[in-house]
Amino acid sequence: MKMIFRTPLFMNVNIKGVTVRLKYCDTCHFYRPPRTSHCSMCNRCIENFDHHCPWVKQLCWKTKITDFFFCFLMWLSLHIILTLALCIYQCATVNPLWSD
Repeated sequence: MKMIFRTPLFMNVNIKGVTVRLKYCDTCHFYRPPRTSHCSMCNRCIENFDHHCPWVKQLCWKTKITDFFFCFLMWLSLHIILTLALCIYQCATVNPLWSD
């Protein structure tokens, strides 16, 4: 009969005098850090997992994606400001049809 070896579910690690409890991920086969969870859609462990964003190719919403999202918002804001400024400039410089 074959013996099946199972890794312990939790492991306590001492980091700078603080005991941290790490949980073992059976799918990824490693002890994951605190605040990390396994994503069933990506099939990997994600740090600070929140949700899957439908507007950014269904990627896990995490720290790296938030950098992309804030960059997108900055470019969008710049675009709106420039478009509004151009519209105001055009309206101010066009001569009305009813003027002499």
